[in-house]
Amino acid sequence: MITSKSPEIQSTTFIQKIIRSVDFLSREKIGAIIVIEGQKSLQEYVDTGIAINGDLNTEILTSLFWPGAPTHDGAVIIKDNSILAAGCFLPLTETQIKDRRLGTRHRAALGLSEVSDGIVIVISEESGVISLVELGDMTRFLTKEALETRLFSLFSNSEYSSWGWSDLNIKKWFKSKTS
Repeated sequence: MITSKSPEIQSTTFIQKIIRSVDFLSREKIGAIIVIEGQKSLQEYVDTGIAINGDLNTEILTSLFWPGAPTHDGAVIIKDNSILAAGCFLPLTETQIKDRRLGTRHRAALGLSEVSDGIVIVISEESGVISLVELGDMTRFLTKEALETRLFSLFSNSEYSSWGWSDLNIKKWFKSKTS
């Protein structure tokens, strides 16, 4: 009996679980903020939420954002194939956002991505629009297929695991010089 899966199968399963949850939340217009931890630990934000420490599962991930749930308005933080915590508070960006359609979830996603290498997926409660935030940049109006493609690209090219503080600092510096 084979008990361990190859890294490719694990990342495929991991991404598919997230995509199924994001698709449902988007169609139902249920707001959500899902954080995939990078190399930098997010323990200080995990500690602000409710510990889950369970295997990543589409149904559980989706239910954590159900309206009325105590974890609905906070972030879910995922590491490897595990949901670490839900209902987590994230730092808000200090960058001025001109688009009034972007709310607190989007500001929190940007804020976290400015101080970490985590990937953040945001689903708008008002419109169901899917956004992806990486290293201080937000891509909005993603389809589930576009999100899936981007996540596979991040994981398969090892781009995700190679991010580090130097990349983040260079990008922040460049943004400050071109803004």
